Amino acid sequence: GVVVKGEHILAKSVVSSVGAPTTMTRLIPESRRSLVSKYIDIMKDANVASNISLMSMFVGIRDPDGSLTNNLPKSNYWIHSSWDHDKNMEEYCKEDRFTKFPAFFISFSSAKDPDYASRHPGKHVALVIGPCLYNAVEQFENDRVKHRSKEYAALKEKWE
Repeated sequence: GVVVKGEHILAKSVVSSVGAPTTMTRLIPESRRSLVSKYIDIMKDANVASNISLMSMFVGIRDPDGSLTNNLPKSNYWIHSSWDHDKNMEEYCKEDRFTKFPAFFISFSSAKDPDYASRHPGKHVALVIGPCLYNAVEQFENDRVKHRSKEYAALKEKWE
């Protein structure tokens, strides 16, 4: 089982979408962590430990004349710096993380919805997903959403 907001939820199996480290070190009660201690130790290994996440950006697009309505792609795109994905990540991890991302996922959900233009005339939506190393945002981990510092806003501007 797990503990969520102080409440113990008993279960034989746990399915979690917050990642193995968070599930095993924060959701599983301390009294039961011995059952997964082997996995917790493995995750401490620098070659296994997760230090990357994905950030999402939803982009609103104005299209007052409707010229994009039938011209935005209906497929998804993965855009990479090069075909050498390991090298892309190595460069991203050691260089200025604000100038060259190793990959992006881009999708235009409004283009895939046949009724979107009639419900939201003159507007479209794009989704962009890219990597983010934890140490790039670690200093903001205790900030409240929508109440973040000027430094956080400046960082977001670099990424936009």
